[in-house]
Amino acid sequence: MSGVLNVLLAIAPSGVVNLTGGGGASDTVAAPGTAQATCQFESDGDIVSITTTSGTVDVGDWVTPRAVAPGAYEILAHVNSGTSPTGSALDTWLALTSNRSWTLTQVGAGSKTVNMTISIRIGGVTLSSGTFVITVTVI
Repeated sequence: MSGVLNVLLAIAPSGVVNLTGGGGASDTVAAPGTAQATCQFESDGDIVSITTTSGTVDVGDWVTPRAVAPGAYEILAHVNSGTSPTGSALDTWLALTSNRSWTLTQVGAGSKTVNMTISIRIGGVTLSSGTFVITVTVI
C-alpha cells in the first residue's frame, strides 16, 4: 500500500460520509416580520435546519454511524450563487469538532437565497460534497 493510504487508514474512523443528496433550510414569514434560516452541521454527526417558524429540525446525518463524529473530519462551504450567509467561515476547511452553521436573514418584505456546495474531508481527502440551499422570504 502507498504511504498516503496507510496514513488514511490509520486516522479514518469507520464512518460513511454522504452529502450527495444535499439539503438546506427555508423560512417564510408574513411582513413586517423577519425570516431566518440556518443550515447547521453539528459535531455529533447531525445536520439540522433552524428557522424562525419551525425551530430546530433534524434533517439527517453527515456521517453514519454518528458515533464516529467528530473525529478528524473537516468541512468547507463554498457559495455557488446568491447572498453570502453569515456564520462559519466560507472557503476554509474547518474542524467538525465544533458545530458549523450558515445563516440567511431577511428583515422586511423580500427574499434571499444562497446555493452552496458543502464538502467534508478527512486527512486531506474529500469524502463527499453536496448542494445546500438556504432561502428566506418575508411576504
